[in-house]
Amino acid sequence: MKKIAKVLTIFLSLTFIVFSITSCGKTTEELEIEAQTAFSSVMEAFKSGDVEQIKSFCMSPDTISDDTEITSTILNSLKGITYDIKSTSADDRNNVTINAEITMIDSSKVMEKYIDNIVSLVSSPEYQSKLGTMSREDYQKIMIEEFEKALTNQDIPTVKKGVNVDMRYDNGTWKLNGSELTDLLITNTIDAINQIRQ
Repeated sequence: MKKIAKVLTIFLSLTFIVFSITSCGKTTEELEIEAQTAFSSVMEAFKSGDVEQIKSFCMSPDTISDDTEITSTILNSLKGITYDIKSTSADDRNNVTINAEITMIDSSKVMEKYIDNIVSLVSSPEYQSKLGTMSREDYQKIMIEEFEKALTNQDIPTVKKGVNVDMRYDNGTWKLNGSELTDLLITNTIDAINQIRQ
């Protein structure tokens, strides 16, 4: 009887300890809601175009390009993006994966328009007459102006893109972990522009 009482006491003590630990922690649903809220804040930062605010939400701030003029131009085009969180999955207490569908302007169509603009420009007599005296800075400025024209063209359609975003709990806040979102919204376009400009 003493053994049963001792085992029962140990069992009840362990049950109390486990209950105390789990009741102090957050449920999976609460973690997922927190991560979703942080993701929404990240998306609002992208829409506002505030690079420093975007970086503050990233585990690795260097995922945002230092090419500030082009980055700024791209961020200006993100004001109208919308997003829909499709699912949320807590991998553990510090990592949540968010699957979202983002509606944004079709960057492939922007690049097509950009190339068309450049082809028209370089074949124009006005451009050809300036070519001999044009500096590298002049050339870069023209290329950015043509990109801005392509980006603000009202005929560019929107497209829906799915993305899995990893959110990590770090020092009391949820942050973007990885570059999937910044690649989709900024980096892939910058890389394509840089290939054309070279």
